[in-house]
Amino acid sequence: MSKPQPKQATAVTLRYHCFDGAAGRLLLAVGDAGIASVIISASDEELIAGLQSEHPKAQCLPMSADEQRAHQATAKAIAAMSKGEPATIALPLALPGTAFQQAVWQALCRIPRGQTISYKALAAQAGRPKAIRAAASACGANPIALVVPCHRVVASDGGLGGYKWGVAHKAELLRREQLD
Repeated sequence: MSKPQPKQATAVTLRYHCFDGAAGRLLLAVGDAGIASVIISASDEELIAGLQSEHPKAQCLPMSADEQRAHQATAKAIAAMSKGEPATIALPLALPGTAFQQAVWQALCRIPRGQTISYKALAAQAGRPKAIRAAASACGANPIALVVPCHRVVASDGGLGGYKWGVAHKAELLRREQLD
């Protein structure tokens, strides 16, 4: 999997495709710079609304059949990740964000599958050990579920904490990853 790299947020066109994953319905949105969003939800309508909310300046259009075929390996890898399996291909990410968000997202990508860390440890790994709430906020701002694995961060007391796509999804993803 590619490490998140800073990208400039501009008015772009995002092409999206909705498909089934073990965690529910998934949406993959791709722009010229790479994967812009992966969203988990119960319905295509919720997925599309989430994409539009996440990228209000983007023109969001469904992928054509040819585009779906071109991104089939990416969708298959993301569906496998929803089952708790490792990424099978490098996934180019387009993640605009602050320097601290970038540091948090890079730290998230270093958490081994099947393991968790606390928000406090995540803040330390991102270079700001006292910025625990900011690290949690960066997790909440992550637009790319599964690939940037914010579901692997838990509260210091061992509780699940929050999850942008629902705590039930977080619990299930962690359970699936720990089955190996």
